[in-house]
Amino acid sequence: MKDESYRFRLWKTLLCWLLVLVGVGLCVYVFFHDPKDMKVTVCMFKRMTGLDCPGCGMTRAAYALEHGRILEAIRYNLFILVLPFFGYFLLAELSPHLFFGHRLPRLNVPLWVLYVLGALLLLYSVGRNVIKFL
Repeated sequence: MKDESYRFRLWKTLLCWLLVLVGVGLCVYVFFHDPKDMKVTVCMFKRMTGLDCPGCGMTRAAYALEHGRILEAIRYNLFILVLPFFGYFLLAELSPHLFFGHRLPRLNVPLWVLYVLGALLLLYSVGRNVIKFL
């Protein structure tokens, strides 16, 4: 029984580190490859409907943010400002598996804040598409 528990924890730790490495790898890739110069991502939602999805512009926004151009990043996608908080939240949740039981301080976010962010994301997604037709 103890052997299975150890292997399970080991797999969870390896998967968490893999997730972190993939995230860091994506950040490094975006840092060195300007999405305006090449077609980096393909949005299936936009390809099928012609409309912007909630994440449209996020790669360009991440590139601008990584290069210190905050206002340009906000113009591409307003919700880029939430991404660092989401990243820390994810890292804090994974931290016991990454750092041998040590936990990073958690962000105590009330549930209503998540509902407000979800509603704002929905309004933003609809609004940015409606403006195109006006």
